[in-house]
Amino acid sequence: MFEKDIFQDCKKKGLLFNTQDIDILKIKSILKNAETDFRTANFLLENKKESVSSIYKLYYDALHEITTAFILFDKIKSYNHQCLFAFLCNKYRFDLNIFEKIRIKRNRISYYGEILSSSEFNFLINCIQHNYKKLHAKIEKKLSIR
Repeated sequence: MFEKDIFQDCKKKGLLFNTQDIDILKIKSILKNAETDFRTANFLLENKKESVSSIYKLYYDALHEITTAFILFDKIKSYNHQCLFAFLCNKYRFDLNIFEKIRIKRNRISYYGEILSSSEFNFLINCIQHNYKKLHAKIEKKLSIR
């Protein structure tokens, strides 16, 4: 499916919904969790303390959490990760193909025991780190003007 198709399908199925207000305390709390996961994943990666699959899942969690926090500024929540990322990419012009690769690989690791190759790991971690940092900067900017 293409980005618009996934996004439209999510809307049609009611998998994206509006919240009443922008809950800054919730955004800050989710952001703090994302920062902790991201720092921990960085530490594990630098010190080779865990398997690459464990490190990957921790980075994925950080990306998921920071995306969740970011779209709360739009008063939007999602019932699943695919729709969360589809909303982000549709509205803010992130690359859904990359987010789908990241999400699908995480699911294959978690649910099917798939192994990450070294090159795949390096590529996907770079994508996660890049998008995480981009979202983090956008959240910090939004929080600073509130």
